[in-house]
Amino acid sequence: MIGSKYCDFPRVERWHHELVVSLFANMNNNLETFREDYQDTDSICKGVEEWHLSAQQPQAAPAAKKMLLGLS
Repeated sequence: MIGSKYCDFPRVERWHHELVVSLFANMNNNLETFREDYQDTDSICKGVEEWHLSAQQPQAAPAAKKMLLGLS
């Protein structure tokens, strides 16, 4: 892969590359079904929100982060 040739990126294992390619091929071939079956919108929004909060407050204590995220 290009990443390992020009910099210190680790080489992606072949099985991982094939898995990702097959995932995108399946998603592209079954686009309407993929859209209908997708039920995790709320989970993705929550994950992105948590990621933004953790990126904005790296110095916050773990207990404060849990409280902000509603995990306690």
